[in-house]
Amino acid sequence: MKERIKLYTLLSLLFLLIFSLSSSASGFPSNILYIAAFLLPTAAGVYIAKRSYNTPGIPLGKIKNAGLLIPLTAPTLLLIFVISYLTSFVIYLLGGEGSSVTLYGSLPLDILNNALLPTILEESLFRLLPLMLIAPLSKRCAIIVSSLFFAFAHISLHSIPYALFAGAVFFIMDLMAESVWPSVILHFINNIISLLWIYGSDDGVFSLVYVLALLLLSLLSAIFILKRREEYGVCLKEILSHRESAVISGEVLFFIIPTLFIAIINIIG
Repeated sequence: MKERIKLYTLLSLLFLLIFSLSSSASGFPSNILYIAAFLLPTAAGVYIAKRSYNTPGIPLGKIKNAGLLIPLTAPTLLLIFVISYLTSFVIYLLGGEGSSVTLYGSLPLDILNNALLPTILEESLFRLLPLMLIAPLSKRCAIIVSSLFFAFAHISLHSIPYALFAGAVFFIMDLMAESVWPSVILHFINNIISLLWIYGSDDGVFSLVYVLALLLLSLLSAIFILKRREEYGVCLKEILSHRESAVISGEVLFFIIPTLFIAIINIIG
């Protein structure tokens, strides 16, 4: 287990190193470094997982427990929205600035750049790799490591709180499904909604309709979840009581300390 955590730590540091280089570059080289920051650690991790640890195939198969996962979509999106909004409000009160997104003025191009590409790259590194490397031995440890890495990698005080929550929920849904597809789909939906929110930010009607629709869907989902709470409880118990999950504190600290250190340097810089 420690060997796998050490490997994932090295891969996370490789990502943060290349990612910081992409931030300091500009133009085409910056884009290439940005993509490489995700793809190189992912490719190396998948290769080692299959070659050295005899990990089963890449988790892109059929989604299990789909009937339980779909009702979780609206409440998850609502909570991400609320956490993001509250964080922005606090940062504003402290005199800081909110997050900024680069737009190209073309919705298809912005969807590609701000929704589809980040979803594919981030899900590969932050969900698929922990599913293959760590989850077979400790699902709880995989949740902690995946969500922390996902949060640290955003290197933005505005993004870290909602990314930490989203990272944990996304990974739990993947574990329930035994596939990376739930987090890919939900991540893409969230990115699309965030993009449309930016496009319609000057339209008060759009914002009101979106929030009311999300609240209504979340309420209906909550009713369904309460009715089938025993099934959700069984799934969560299976995930959180995994046989290797008790002895993980030192191993997770080995991951957290260097990764958090590099992430803080990036935030300050």
